[in-house]
Amino acid sequence: MNTDPLLSQFRTSAAMRHYTLRVRLRGTDFEFGSEPEQAVAYTKCVRVMRRILVEKRRIPAIAADRAILKSLEAAFDFQLADLRYRYLKTMEAKSHTTLDHLIRGLRQLSNAIARLPPNSKGY
Repeated sequence: MNTDPLLSQFRTSAAMRHYTLRVRLRGTDFEFGSEPEQAVAYTKCVRVMRRILVEKRRIPAIAADRAILKSLEAAFDFQLADLRYRYLKTMEAKSHTTLDHLIRGLRQLSNAIARLPPNSKGY
């Protein structure tokens, strides 16, 4: 298991980090009820949201459940946003390094071609 709080919260190992970002995961893909205190907190939050929407705002139960699901998916995406951002920054740094390496290689090739005698260049 990873000690990163974001990943350990979703029980995702460090080896699966890159796959977590490539796959479009939803909150329903994870077991929020695996720990009793998390299950109670999750259920309580859903009940409070449902009570506010259905009882206080008089929104139909189906529409309220749909809104709750969308808000939970948005919260889940928000929690993964920082992980995605750090991964993109890492990949950007790697791409700059690779680009610099390619430019160096092309310059070396250009210099090697320039040192060749004129008849070997195809003139």
